[in-house]
Amino acid sequence: MAYGYHPTYPPTRIDLGPGDAPSPRPAPASVRAAAAVLSVTGLGLLAIGALAGYASLAGPAFGAGWPGGWVSYLDSVGLAGGAVYAFGGLVALAFGRRIRRGGRFARAIVAGVSALTIGSTLYTGLVGPGGANALFGLVLPVILLVLLYLPAARSWYRDRTY
Repeated sequence: MAYGYHPTYPPTRIDLGPGDAPSPRPAPASVRAAAAVLSVTGLGLLAIGALAGYASLAGPAFGAGWPGGWVSYLDSVGLAGGAVYAFGGLVALAFGRRIRRGGRFARAIVAGVSALTIGSTLYTGLVGPGGANALFGLVLPVILLVLLYLPAARSWYRDRTY
């Protein structure tokens, strides 16, 4: 029995060599789609916040030649409301990024907020004066819940395989 240095014992990370390390598996298409939905929502909220802030700072000159619907709404939101919209957009962008990278906590928060949104929208549509507008409010949370809980997404969040 020989004592001394043996080049293959003990196997260390250095002995594996370059390129032998396992690469992380990319997110499945459903998770990437949910992250894209959140990112587009965040960008939309940022745009609304910027327009509302600009409308409150520009005054009546902002909506001079435009039809009334959106311009009157943006005028009524004001600077503080625009800041809230912009903050919501930043939060949506952050959650979209975190979901794409595999954050289980972000997935749980998005699922919880989506479930609460579905419940409140159904309550408003059935009991309150919401009517047909309630159906439009159900689209985004239902899409997010379905995409985040498809079998491939559940498997990827659980053990990074699908």
